[in-house]
Amino acid sequence: MSCTVVYSIRRHVHRRAGADSDMHEEEMMSIHIKDVNSVEEFIDKYYKHSRYKGRGEDYAKSLLKSHEEDYKEYGYTLISRHESNLGVALYFGAIPDWAQTVDQL
Repeated sequence: MSCTVVYSIRRHVHRRAGADSDMHEEEMMSIHIKDVNSVEEFIDKYYKHSRYKGRGEDYAKSLLKSHEEDYKEYGYTLISRHESNLGVALYFGAIPDWAQTVDQL
């Protein structure tokens, strides 16, 4: 697999009943995938079957369309760590401006 490891900082605000909001940062690792040539190939290769084609043909078409629209609008699309068959977030296309590659750290 040809890839670049990407790090980003995700900020959370936790709100609990009867308590003040608690904000903290979480460092996230993701992988920028370079061994595929299209959004469809990216989704087919790296999406968990149970969360993609395992949910039926109509769902799979809708999901693919959504990823293709993201790619067209933002220059990249991603699969979350929950949907990825590798267990980490995956990007295809340009690396987002808010992320850093390992050599930038």
